[in-house]
Amino acid sequence: MTERICEAIVLDVKPRGEFDKEAAFFSRDLGKFRAVLVGGRRTVSKFSPHCGVLDKVLVRVVHKNRYTVTDIMKEKRLVDPAKGVSAMRSFILAHFLERNLPDESPDEGMWDRLSFDLERGSPDFAWYVSRLGYGSAGAPCVRCGKSSVYAFAFGEQGFVCRECGSKMSENELLLL
Repeated sequence: MTERICEAIVLDVKPRGEFDKEAAFFSRDLGKFRAVLVGGRRTVSKFSPHCGVLDKVLVRVVHKNRYTVTDIMKEKRLVDPAKGVSAMRSFILAHFLERNLPDESPDEGMWDRLSFDLERGSPDFAWYVSRLGYGSAGAPCVRCGKSSVYAFAFGEQGFVCRECGSKMSENELLLL
């Protein structure tokens, strides 16, 4: 059983069972990892106020068969939901990274850029998409083959043109 303490950004939080939560974190040391917050759904949980999406936290985890959070403290809220479009873009980026980052693959460049972009409030989606190996230069639309792409489609794991993208839900697209 190993214990780690690291600074992390919360990418996602989901209910897990009747009383627990599962959170996806991104840290400089561990990359993206998922950890269980035992009792995190209880109203008197010590974890609840410290683990919101896009919070920068100091987290202590123990790893045996899975990561389990033993302590967590919020350092700061990186995005104010009241900031409208820029906040929404940050939440979309968190969703994209949670779905597409490989588990436990540390990336210091990604950590530095993500911390900077979230604090500034204007993430550059094209940089993140490219960093994950989905560069748009010369990429055709995965649906019709056109060469002018304007969005990354989550479900397709590729780029789509404006025409094909207009037929998809906004939740399925990351506009570049």
